[in-house]
Amino acid sequence: MRKIGFAILILALVFAVGCGGSSSSTPSKSSTATALASSLNPSLAGQSVTFTASATSTTGTPTGTVTFMDSSTTLGTGTLNSSAQATFTTSTLAAGTHSITAVYAGDSNFAGSTSAVLVQTVKTTLITLSSSPNPSLVGQSVTFTASATSTTGTPT
Repeated sequence: MRKIGFAILILALVFAVGCGGSSSSTPSKSSTATALASSLNPSLAGQSVTFTASATSTTGTPTGTVTFMDSSTTLGTGTLNSSAQATFTTSTLAAGTHSITAVYAGDSNFAGSTSAVLVQTVKTTLITLSSSPNPSLVGQSVTFTASATSTTGTPT
């Protein structure tokens, strides 16, 4: 009778270990999404533009760093704050269009993610239009003012 009881105990231990009773597992990281915004788009060459990345997850607040990229070129990095936002400011973008992304590296609890491409347009001349009063009433006189700003001389 003792041999049967001992054999059952051994079988129970083998079964427990084989079914993961004493094995350890690594928890998976929570998924994230990264969004990107520009403070000024379009901008003028030489003008400061601040890019803001927001990392979100349904399971908490991501921490860590974000790398801001112009296609395959690194522009700079930022650290996520308590609101899971990181910023990077630059005034060195040349005239033309730039494909900007924010790459969140992830941390011990959250997986990394990359934002959609933000197309930043940098111009050498910028024309703005304003009206006064704004809003206006039907039949009321309105003055429109156009202004041109250029980084390559005085616009005509």
